[in-house]
Order: sequence, then C-alpha cells, then structure tokens
Amino acid sequence: MDKKSGKGLGTSGTILAVGGALIILIGGYFLYKRYKKISDCTKAGGTWDKETNSCILPKKEVIQEKQILKDAYDNLTFEIGKAIIKPASLPFLDEIAVVFANEDAKPWKLEIKGHTDNKGSESYNQKLSEDRANSVKTYLISKGIEDSKITSSGFGLSKPIATNDTAEGRAKNRRVEFSIIKPTGEIVTTQTQPVIPVEVKPEQIPVETVVVTKNQTVTLGS
Repeated sequence: MDKKSGKGLGTSGTILAVGGALIILIGGYFLYKRYKKISDCTKAGGTWDKETNSCILPKKEVIQEKQILKDAYDNLTFEIGKAIIKPASLPFLDEIAVVFANEDAKPWKLEIKGHTDNKGSESYNQKLSEDRANSVKTYLISKGIEDSKITSSGFGLSKPIATNDTAEGRAKNRRVEFSIIKPTGEIVTTQTQPVIPVEVKPEQIPVETVVVTKNQTVTLGS
C-alpha cells in the first residue's frame, strides 16, 4: 500500500484549490475596482448610474464660468472718475480670457455692461459707464478674445441695483456686469435685476370749501 495515499489534496485537489483562490482574488479585485470607481465618482461630485455603470458628473464648465465671471465682477475696480482699470483687477479678467480660449467657447459671445452711481450729471455718468465697459473689452481683446465676440455698452445711472442715498449703495451701483451667451440660448451672467424706482404720487386730498353764513358754518366737499 502506498504510504502517501490519502495524504494531501493530490494533484487535482491542488489545482481546484489554486483555481478557487484565483477566482476569489480576481473577484475581489473587480469588486475593489468597482467600489473605487463609485467612490471617486462621489468625491468628484458625481452620481453613479447603476444601469450604465458610469459616473454622471455635473456640468463643471458652467460652474467654473459662473464663478470666474463673479470673481471678475466682484474685483473689478477703476481709478476714481476714470476708465483706467486698476492692476489688481487684471488677473480676474485674465481668467475670462482663459475660458474663451477653450475650444468649446468658440461660438460663445460676451456682453459687458457698465453702470454708475448718481454722482455727477447724467451725461457724465453715461460716458463714464461706456468708457469703462469699453476699457474692459479692449483689455480682453488684448488677451486673445476676438473683437467680434464681445459687445460693450453703458447705462450710466439709469439702472441702479441699490439706493444712491448711501455710500454702500452707490458702491454697488458702480459696476461692470458680464454675460456669456451660448448658441443653445443658455446665459451665464452676473447681471442683477435693477431697482425700478416707484413713482409715489401724493395722496388725493379732497378740496374743502368753507362757507360762512350768518347763522352757521358749512363745509362743502369737492
């Protein structure tokens, strides 16, 4: 009788054991890969689609464009009473030029609109708003955006977004707004709804006529 018989798994048993271990390892590897994909998708702000086994990401380019326009809007300043852009503002305008250098941005258009507070004459503020918007346009063209893609206009003091009775309100009204218009009709903008002044009419007070007679006083309403 063979002394080795009955000991160990034998050749076929060894093969089965190794094969089973490989299957477990391979299965575990693919499970790990799937888990990592879902984890990476979640970290990126996406949603994992179980039907297609794919990650659906939000439109980051829209978020990026909106933030870049907002940064330019919030940080754009000029020398007092002039259309000269302060150097600290230029890096934020450069970011707009970077967005328009993207291949997807070829059909896009950019609108630039200047506004002022009510200090000074209407004609002075109209020209200042136009000059400032045009100054921004000129700078962006120098950074590579095609002239045909940009329009600039000024509205002077006609569209306030805050009261002009306070320094804080006037600071908000002195602004340059940006809008990206896409062929799809989508608009990414910093534009704020202007405050529409409401005309307050004096309350209609009935005119009274007082007639004094010898015996009594009579009030006649109109």
